[in-house]
Amino acid sequence: MKTRTATINRKTTETDISVTINLDGAGKYQVETGIGFLNHMLELFSKQMEKFGAGELLVNSLDRDGTKKGFDIELLKSIAESVNIPVIASSGAGSMQDFLYVFQKTNVDAALGASIFHYQEVNLIELKKFLFNNNLPIRI
Repeated sequence: MKTRTATINRKTTETDISVTINLDGAGKYQVETGIGFLNHMLELFSKQMEKFGAGELLVNSLDRDGTKKGFDIELLKSIAESVNIPVIASSGAGSMQDFLYVFQKTNVDAALGASIFHYQEVNLIELKKFLFNNNLPIRI
C-alpha cells in the first residue's frame, strides 16, 4: 500500500492547530506539526487529539483532495472508530454515491465537498434528497 497524506485540524477560540499526517500501509504515520515530526499509530494520535480537547476532527486526505475519486474510507473508518467526538470527512467527493458510501461504510458524522458544488456538478438539494431516499437522517 502506498503512503497517504491527510490533515487533522484542531480549532478552538484560543488556538488553531493543523497537523499533517503521512500514513503508510501499516497504519503508522508521521506527524508534521510545524515544530518537528512525531511517529505514532493513527488511532492513538486521534485519541490524543480528543484528550487534548479537540471538539471534532476534520480529516482532509490530501492525496484525494480535488481528485473526485471518493473519500478515503479506510482512513476515515479508522479515525471515526477510535474517537468519541465528531469526525468530518473531507477530500475526494466526486458524486452523490461518494457521500452515500462514506456514511454507509464509516461512522463519520459529516462529509464535505467543494469543487463538485462550486462547478455545479452535484446539486446540494438533489444530494440531500438522494441521501434521505437512501435512509440517511438528513434535513432537507
